[in-house]
Amino acid sequence: MNNQAKEQFVQHIFGGSIGGPLFNPGFGEDTKPRLLKDKAFFFANLQMLRAYDSAIVTRTVYTETARQGIFRWIRNGVNGTTVVDSNGNPRFPTCPGSTPTAPCVRAYSRMS
Repeated sequence: MNNQAKEQFVQHIFGGSIGGPLFNPGFGEDTKPRLLKDKAFFFANLQMLRAYDSAIVTRTVYTETARQGIFRWIRNGVNGTTVVDSNGNPRFPTCPGSTPTAPCVRAYSRMS
C-alpha cells in the first residue's frame, strides 16, 4: 500500500501458576517431616504481556474551498490527491464549455 513498509507488531505473552500444600520440616518434639495436606497451602501466579504496535495513519485535510462547500473534480481525467498542488490550487484549467475533451476542473457547490 503506497510502497510503505508493513506495520510493526510484536507481542510477548508470558504466564505461570504454581501451588500446593505447605511442607512441615518436622521441627519440634515428636514431629515428623510431612506435607500439611488439608491445612495450609501456597499459591503464586505471574502474568506479563508486552505488545508493540506502530500504526501508519493517513489523515485527510480539506482545502479551504472544500471547507467552504465547493468541491472540485477532474472531468476527462483521473481524480486523486495529485490533482492539486501543495497550496490546494488545481493543476488543470477550469472547464471552458459543456463538452470539453481535455482534462479540466469542474466545481460543485453544496451550498447552492
